[in-house]
Amino acid sequence: MRKVFLLIFFYFINANFCTAQNSVLQQSVNVKFSDKSINEALNILTKKTNYYFSYDLRIIPNKKIFSINKKNVPLKSILDSIFTKHAHYQIIGNHIVITKFTEAENQNIAQDTFRIFSGKIINAKSKTVVPYVSVGILNTTKGTISNQNGEFSLKIPLKYRDSIVYISSLGFKSREYSVSTLSSKKQIIQLQPEYISIQEVIIRNEDPTQIVKKAIYNAKNNYVRKKCLITSFYREGVIKNKTLNNYSEALIKILKTPYKIIANSDKIKVVKSRKFINVLQKDTLPVKLKNGLYSSLNLDIVRNNFGFFNPEGIQNYNYRLIDIVPFNNHTLFVIEFIQKKYIKTSLYQGKLYIDNKTFALISAEFQINLKSKNNRVNLVVKKNHNFIVKLKSAKYIVNYKEINRKYILNHVRADLIFKIRKKHSFLASYYKIFLETAAISYDFRNIKKFQRKEILKKNLVFIDNSYNYDANFWSDNDFISPETSITDAIKKIRSKIKFTQ
Repeated sequence: MRKVFLLIFFYFINANFCTAQNSVLQQSVNVKFSDKSINEALNILTKKTNYYFSYDLRIIPNKKIFSINKKNVPLKSILDSIFTKHAHYQIIGNHIVITKFTEAENQNIAQDTFRIFSGKIINAKSKTVVPYVSVGILNTTKGTISNQNGEFSLKIPLKYRDSIVYISSLGFKSREYSVSTLSSKKQIIQLQPEYISIQEVIIRNEDPTQIVKKAIYNAKNNYVRKKCLITSFYREGVIKNKTLNNYSEALIKILKTPYKIIANSDKIKVVKSRKFINVLQKDTLPVKLKNGLYSSLNLDIVRNNFGFFNPEGIQNYNYRLIDIVPFNNHTLFVIEFIQKKYIKTSLYQGKLYIDNKTFALISAEFQINLKSKNNRVNLVVKKNHNFIVKLKSAKYIVNYKEINRKYILNHVRADLIFKIRKKHSFLASYYKIFLETAAISYDFRNIKKFQRKEILKKNLVFIDNSYNYDANFWSDNDFISPETSITDAIKKIRSKIKFTQ
């Protein structure tokens, strides 16, 4: 679990280590340097002690430049002079982890305020993982989404102890569990594939293009027509050649305007966020995601009139009915679409999942059809003009949630792969950039306008911005479990992770 592992890493104390820690921190060292940054100062101490340093950026002193001239003094004394005695030191292997130490942050959150339901979801027949499964509390707006490896974690407040937890995914039978019977251990949840017999479906002699047209026309009735405050979890990251470069996550509030309003005027407020930066990566090209938070809202197909889902754009696509699948007591048409061959500009291809009765668009899986070099790189990354950037893949998933017979944006995932090389060089690197937003809860009553200073500005590079971090706050909110590969990456670099606001 990504949300808690850093707390465990920073705050886990084993009595067997106490003697070793004291001996390391009390060893005498001779240090002399002038006008050094904190990183330079710690590097000098590394050479003197053969210990590496990791630190929590919340405790960096206001003083940016240090000069120290000390002989035969304990290492702890030197560290205290840098971090002004507000730090806690822990020895893990050959690393000294430096964190902010307050009594409040070391208090355990009462476990009786919520219970955690977590596990992995697999196909009961094939035993393969089932990604992006909805997990939530029945008849509420509280829930989460499993990750690409089928892993999930849902914190259930005590007030829901008599409620039911549901697990549902396209093409599978839904499962329900009584909260009171849930185990605290991680579970393997097996979903049974669900098939629809021809007798169960009223076959309409309709052109799939007409089904899409009806979905577009009925959008005015199928989607939420009033303001909503959505509490969501957001994350983004950059992976270079399978190595995690940077990763950000945030708890956000989205002031979602009614779908009847054509203009996209949704607003975002960042409640809490944190980020991880692999400082081992000495990259001459820092690739960063630009405008990621608002990009996730821009993927709201119904609101933003994507070409394959608007009256003017559908003429550029061919549609084909390829399947009929069940989902939450609904029957969905699966419509495959691809741009027409005479269209030279790269458009989209993918699948639409449309309710066979209401014609509501429930889900979409699509990608850019890379037929030309006309790829929108500038909208995605902060680019250095000394490098050649080529988009290799761009895949998206968008899901909607039904609330009181109306639908609203629930989950967005984008995965982009770029090939980047320096001009006049044959060597290239591959960068995977991803972003994901999943709704945790919806509020249609307690809605207040965000103050102007609270509204997140557009076109920001989120990884470059700092926000207040609160460890206790994070531990009481739901999140999307990390992909296994990302978890492994963070574990490998955790001794060098910058833990920031």
